[in-house]
Amino acid sequence: LGMRIQLTRLREAEEAARRAAEESALARATADSRERLGALIHDEVLAVLNAAMLFDGPTPDVLQAEADTAISVLHREPGAEPAGYGPAESVARLAAAAARTWSDSRVTTLADGEGPIPAGVVAEVGHAMGEAIRNARRHSGADDVDVTVSAIGTGLMVRVADTGRGFDPATVADSRLGLRHSIRRRMELIGGVADVSSEPGRGTEVVLRWRT
Repeated sequence: LGMRIQLTRLREAEEAARRAAEESALARATADSRERLGALIHDEVLAVLNAAMLFDGPTPDVLQAEADTAISVLHREPGAEPAGYGPAESVARLAAAAARTWSDSRVTTLADGEGPIPAGVVAEVGHAMGEAIRNARRHSGADDVDVTVSAIGTGLMVRVADTGRGFDPATVADSRLGLRHSIRRRMELIGGVADVSSEPGRGTEVVLRWRT
């Protein structure tokens, strides 16, 4: 009878622990989803609205293109994308996204990877890359940007570099969502990293890395 009571208590404790773990996992997933949504709204919607406020008269073609991209992203149905892409298609999609973000981007590609890359990873890397390109376009003062997209082995690497005015990363306030959330945090959520190197007067380089 004593052993039966102890086993019952053990099962109840295990069930309580399982429920707590499930609730914790759900809370983390919900928080991550909200964070991704917040970054998406910042990147694709607020950025366009802020830029639109600077113009009077007819809408510039580049702003119209960004607005069209934002609308297509917001209308995309969940589950519409395949589970993953091969290295060549992953690189091609990211290269096309770079060109859409800034037509003056000089894009170099290398597809020498192995196995499929999850579609969600390609999408998040693309969003982080897009924010890096938009930052260069808006703040660097450079006429163009160099983008390198590589799929090597089982990973992805994207490099966005400009020769503009640069900045001191240590002085960027935590309230600035672009660098902190749309680039660094976005890469953290998919298990990747983002390295930002810049100095005043010496341009900026953003390197995004993801590996299985």
